[in-house]
Order: sequence, then structure tokens, then C-alpha cells
Amino acid sequence: MSTSTAHCVSTDGRTIDDRIRAAVGECAAPGVLRALTAAGRTVDRDVQLASCVDGVATRTGNPPITAIDLRPAAYGVAGVNLLCGILAERVPRDTLRRHVWVLNARGR
Repeated sequence: MSTSTAHCVSTDGRTIDDRIRAAVGECAAPGVLRALTAAGRTVDRDVQLASCVDGVATRTGNPPITAIDLRPAAYGVAGVNLLCGILAERVPRDTLRRHVWVLNARGR
């Protein structure tokens, strides 16, 4: 666990926000979970924890970590298809597409 993660979750006698926000890779939330546990805090009782990236580590954590699955592979394919359509003049330049994402709620 990094020193900065441990610092974020330790109270040192101060009140801390019940949310730690960090939009980084899949490994961040499990690290925060370990730091919270080491600081004597319990996810789903003391704090809520969610990740902006879903993966094996978030699904198999103890407890499992809520995560947003942005479906990056599908997003990439859709973006390339749209760009190719625009470049081939089969699709208008101002075309908008919706990208579906999923919230995988875990815990309470």
C-alpha cells in the first residue's frame, strides 16, 4: 500500500470524508480497500468504496467493490467505426452515438 493511500484513509484524530475519489486503474480500489482495512475502517459500514474501472480485482475483493464498467473495447470499436464512416462520407460529420456503460453495484 502506498504512503499516500494510507494517509488518505487514516483519520489521525480528524474527521475525513466518507468518500475517497480516484479515477485510476483497476488496482487502485483494492489498494484503498487494504488501506481502509489496515486503518480499522470497514467498507459498507464506515465508508463506501467504488471504482471507475471494473475487473477481476474489484469483483473478487473482500468485500467486492462497486464499479463502473465503461466497456472500453466496445467503445473503441464504435469510435473507429464512426470515424471510418465519417471519413468515407457514409456518416454525417455531426453524428452522435450513445455508449452504454454498466454500474456493477456490489455490497449493500
